[in-house]
Amino acid sequence: MIAAAANHNFARLFDFDGRTPRELFLPFAHAVTGGVALGIVLLALPMMGTFSSAPGGGSGGNVRLIVVGLLLLVFAANFLLAAATVRRLHDVGRSGWWFGAVPASVGLTFLSFLVAAQGFGANLGIALAMRLVASLLFLAAPAQLFLLRLRGDAGTNRYGPPFVREEPALADGPGYQVERVDARIAALLAERAAKKPQLSRPVAAPGFGRRRPPASTDS
Repeated sequence: MIAAAANHNFARLFDFDGRTPRELFLPFAHAVTGGVALGIVLLALPMMGTFSSAPGGGSGGNVRLIVVGLLLLVFAANFLLAAATVRRLHDVGRSGWWFGAVPASVGLTFLSFLVAAQGFGANLGIALAMRLVASLLFLAAPAQLFLLRLRGDAGTNRYGPPFVREEPALADGPGYQVERVDARIAALLAERAAKKPQLSRPVAAPGFGRRRPPASTDS
C-alpha cells in the first residue's frame, strides 16, 4: 500500500486538482512525517553537543547550520505534502486553503520574531499582532488533521468524481481486468463444455435386453 500511495502522490506532485482517497494519502503522509521526525532527531544530536560545549568555542555557526537544516526539513515536508493534502481535502468536500493555515501560522510567527528584534515601540505592537493572528491560524491544525482522516464523499462533489484506481490488465487476455476474472473463467468453462464431444447413446445389440418371443404351443 505504501508503494501504491507513493507512486500516486509522486505522479501528481504538482497536481492540486481532483481528489485523493485516504487509502492513498495516509501511508504517504505517515512516511513523509516519519522521515522528517528522523531528520529532526539526527539534527538534535549535534545540537545537544553544541549547547553543552564551553562558551566561546565558535559554536554559533553550528547552531545556524542546524536551524537551516530544520527549516529545510519543514520546507521539504510541505513541498511533498502540499498537493496531496489539497486533494485529500477536496475528497471530503473542503477547500484546499485549509492546508495553508498552518504554514501561514509558522511564517507569521517567524516574521514576528524578526520584527520584534528591530526594537520596541510600533514594531513590538506589530509583532504581537502577528503572533496573535498566527495563534488563531494554528488552531486550524487539529481541525485539518481530523478532516484528513475522514472518509471521502461517496459520489461526485464540487471538486469532481471520486478517484478510482485502475487495475492492471491480465497478461493472458486482451482487455480483461482483474475484477472480471470470475466472469472470464465462467466463459472459458462454458466454451470448453460446448466444444466437448457429446457421447451418443449406445445402441443395444440385436436380442440384447429384449424379451424372447413366447415358445409355440403347437404340438
